[in-house]
Amino acid sequence: MTLRRTLTRSLAAATVAVLAAACGSTAGPSAATTGDAAGSGTTAAGTTSGGATVPGPGRSENAPPPPPTAPGRTVPTARGQVLHGVAVDTGFTAQVVSANTSAALPGIAAPTGRTTLLVRLKVAPDPADRTVNAPNHQALVVKFPGCDPLRDCFTADDGARAVPESDVREGVHMNSVPDWFGKLDANTAYYKYVWQFVAEGADLSAAQLCSKRIANQQDVCVPLGPVEPLNGQVDRADLESH
Repeated sequence: MTLRRTLTRSLAAATVAVLAAACGSTAGPSAATTGDAAGSGTTAAGTTSGGATVPGPGRSENAPPPPPTAPGRTVPTARGQVLHGVAVDTGFTAQVVSANTSAALPGIAAPTGRTTLLVRLKVAPDPADRTVNAPNHQALVVKFPGCDPLRDCFTADDGARAVPESDVREGVHMNSVPDWFGKLDANTAYYKYVWQFVAEGADLSAAQLCSKRIANQQDVCVPLGPVEPLNGQVDRADLESH
């Protein structure tokens, strides 16, 4: 009887150890969400302890893998926090790819005494597995200390069409979404330029990218990040509105 109890206890202890080890091997971070002072959220992609990639903004966990990139093409890398915004009652995410100033962009004429702040964004549906209204340029604005809310930072002054990641990978503009009245497909990331005219010499070191809200709702903002003079030129096709 004593031997039987000893064997039973040993077997139970071994079973608990195996289950604990199994749970520990599958547990791990998936996507972390944090809030900033303005009330927005940031979502970061990561990996589980088993090595599986957890999609970032723009792709749900069940989305198929992206198509291969054509030779000589690259997919822009977004940086910093993810802005969670609203466009015509549906959600979207926006993440800064680059922010540059330039006085000479194809088809864009900055008023006298002002320069163009050109921001490239990675935008996607929020939640990722739904088709949503595409954010036009008036859904976004860059704010910075000392800007005039009626002249400098009411909304972005204009914006380009959103180019799906598949087109970026192939170097084409076959499935672009117009700046106005477009839709973002589920599980699809897009790249889009918006621009805003700011005073020459404006201090943009503390600038923020914001989602415009209506009525008395407070805008939701994330840091814009580094702003540098544009080095080179931008393809005019990437600045077309439709």
